[in-house]
Amino acid sequence: MHAGDAFPGKGVPPLDANNGAGGVEYPATIANAVGALTNIDTVITGHYQTTLTMADLRTFGDFTREFVQAVQAAKRDGRTIDDFVNSWKIPERFLKEGYASTEHLRPIRPDVEVIWNEIK
Repeated sequence: MHAGDAFPGKGVPPLDANNGAGGVEYPATIANAVGALTNIDTVITGHYQTTLTMADLRTFGDFTREFVQAVQAAKRDGRTIDDFVNSWKIPERFLKEGYASTEHLRPIRPDVEVIWNEIK
């Protein structure tokens, strides 16, 4: 399966709000794809250096869910976007799975802003 930028790799997904991307429902979209697709051995991502598996896609769904929940909690707790962006770290269990910060490639602030602005 070619997932394209819906599963760009092991990191925070780029959320292009200018083209209709949303963040809050992103984890549910990934979970729906994992649940609906069967008999897939190989997943081609949008930007990862090797092919991955459906188990990797499932883990990515968990990662995006935890990321969205962390942004939601920060807003609920009265923190700022800057505070979140400057303090958030990839959880250890995802680091063990090969997840890495993309800050050296692109900042996560725009992605956080997309989620932040969707939260009521």
